[in-house]
Amino acid sequence: MFDLREIAREFQEKYGLPRDVVEQEAIAALERELSVRYRRRVWVNWDPEKNSGGVCVWTLGRRDGVPWEFEIPLENIRGWNTLRRAIERALERMVVIRDCEALRPYRNTLVWGEVLLHTAEDVLYVKAEIRQGEPIVCVCPKVLLPKRERRAGFIRGERRAFYYHKHECVYVDGMPRLKVTLSRTSWRLPVLLLKHFLYEAGGRVEGLKLVPIERHAGVISRIAASRPLPREGILQTCRELNERIWVILPPKANRYLRKSARAKKPAGTSETDPYLQAPPERWGREYAAPERMEW
Repeated sequence: MFDLREIAREFQEKYGLPRDVVEQEAIAALERELSVRYRRRVWVNWDPEKNSGGVCVWTLGRRDGVPWEFEIPLENIRGWNTLRRAIERALERMVVIRDCEALRPYRNTLVWGEVLLHTAEDVLYVKAEIRQGEPIVCVCPKVLLPKRERRAGFIRGERRAFYYHKHECVYVDGMPRLKVTLSRTSWRLPVLLLKHFLYEAGGRVEGLKLVPIERHAGVISRIAASRPLPREGILQTCRELNERIWVILPPKANRYLRKSARAKKPAGTSETDPYLQAPPERWGREYAAPERMEW
């Protein structure tokens, strides 16, 4: 007999989710699968106090032209293993969503990873410890690797720096999995490396402004800095990226620093500006679109 209590307890221990979340997802997965199977809306009620798992399946139909509730006996339902796999897929998706939310603060940051595999299609697999004590196998596709590094290749086991590009939920053989994408071509990577090496050397990072101007991955990067940087940090960044780092200092760098400050706070974005606010979906009589002056 299908005992939802045992399944909820088993999946709660396996995935580490709260019991109420496991129960809600299990009931929702059962309703989806049974609705597709019977081609009508099916509801599932679960009362843990009842015997035989407390599962009650019912749907709506008509008796003598009158809408009526019909209970589907559990003995008439086949394919409980398929329903169990549907519950497991739903809970796997919940775990992946939880991991995505936990990794959200680490986006656009510097990640150090160990090279695991460099395939013939120039796809790089990296083991990175983004969160403390939780190693994750990440992928760096061909388009996010510089051409020079693709030709030279990577050594298995070496430690390289990457830019955290994105994370997403993908399906592999019907099961949801977490996919973390890293990058070696991001224009922000040299800036993050300069700050990292400066911090490791005991330098003062507070008040330092670094603005990336342009980058040709594997060739050269131009960066505007608000004050001089130590030579050793620049050389370490050059060796890590295998490219030249051109640091521009004031007064030539002032215009890039000012542009960066204006980009963070664009002009005319105040909440009181009616032309920058999104209008309602449909203008009513009480709502009038702001009039513009025609010249």
